[in-house]
Amino acid sequence: MVSILSFIIVILIISILCFLSGRRMAENRAAKNPNAENRTNGNRTAQSINHFLMRHPVMVKGLLLFYIAFAGCFTFPIRSQPFPLDFTKAYLLICSYGIIGWGFAGLYGKAKERAVYPLTLLMTILGMVCRYVLEYGEASNVYNFTMLNILSYIILIPAFTVGAYHYIVKYLISAR
Repeated sequence: MVSILSFIIVILIISILCFLSGRRMAENRAAKNPNAENRTNGNRTAQSINHFLMRHPVMVKGLLLFYIAFAGCFTFPIRSQPFPLDFTKAYLLICSYGIIGWGFAGLYGKAKERAVYPLTLLMTILGMVCRYVLEYGEASNVYNFTMLNILSYIILIPAFTVGAYHYIVKYLISAR
């Protein structure tokens, strides 16, 4: 159930952020080179969605921060005694936090690693606190919230997200 819900939210975030990022880059290219072939004239629905999202950037940022907390809650821990790390869990972690890095690249652009890391760290910790409260009193908290699991998650996840953000900004966005 959690995997399906995570997948739906990931697809929603991908769609919104790809739309924003691609539209913003296309508008920047069109502004630099005002030839007729460089203009982006999408259909009316896409233009109205773009207009709404450009007028409400806080909503997009809030959605991204909510998803970081959501992923921090439902993908924690990386591994535990009854649930070792398998391909599905690794794939979900890499995709989720890679897409979060992509979202930050779309929102912030280049050279904002110092803003991406603390936001990811803070929202990941918030997600872990939500997970603890959600499972309070259950036996799963005993084997999920060990010092090794907490530290590895708090260190690896924000570092991977910043690495994904840096890679996307340096190699994917600047290559266009």
